[in-house]
Amino acid sequence: MPELPEVETVARDLQRGVAGAVITDVDVRWDRTVRHPEPPERFAAELRGARIQRVGRRAKSVLLHLADGRVMTVALRMTGALIVAPSGTPDDPYARVVFHLADGRQLRFRDVRKFGRIGLWEGGGLGRRAAAPGAASRAVRESRDPYRVGDRRVYLRGRSRLRSKPLVYSLLVVRHNANAVAVFVDGVEHCGVVFFDEPADAGKR
Repeated sequence: MPELPEVETVARDLQRGVAGAVITDVDVRWDRTVRHPEPPERFAAELRGARIQRVGRRAKSVLLHLADGRVMTVALRMTGALIVAPSGTPDDPYARVVFHLADGRQLRFRDVRKFGRIGLWEGGGLGRRAAAPGAASRAVRESRDPYRVGDRRVYLRGRSRLRSKPLVYSLLVVRHNANAVAVFVDGVEHCGVVFFDEPADAGKR
């Protein structure tokens, strides 16, 4: 599964490549890739004529913001990739969803293992998932972004508040801090001096 820096790179590359592009048609070749709306025919119909306004990232999902306010979320999972193919590029047998653009290019979602998922949501995407039974906690987890300094501080404080073992041990327990560990080094400059042998709950910053 790609880590946060890799997903960030994908989003930035797509911002340069497809921002402003208009989707003229959608070819869904693996139905289960489409998470919402169903069936895939509806997904394709709702995207025809949509303009991609900008591309961003939320946690490990790539977000394609459309001009009408809707958001298409792309979870790459293990082998997913978003590829901009120039006109005339040979077909890819592993392309699960193909977005045809008005200028003749294609935006292809390539996924060898078929674990990736794509959804089209009203007004921000992640909030809509909470409407489904049992999805609220998952939506909260997916919306928290450790790359944002504020979210990172809240995440680290919440996970270490009741832990008296050394900080280094707390960080190494990946099941507790998987997202925070992925960007901990990136955030050290915001923390000042860090003593890894002090209790995890001793830090107040």
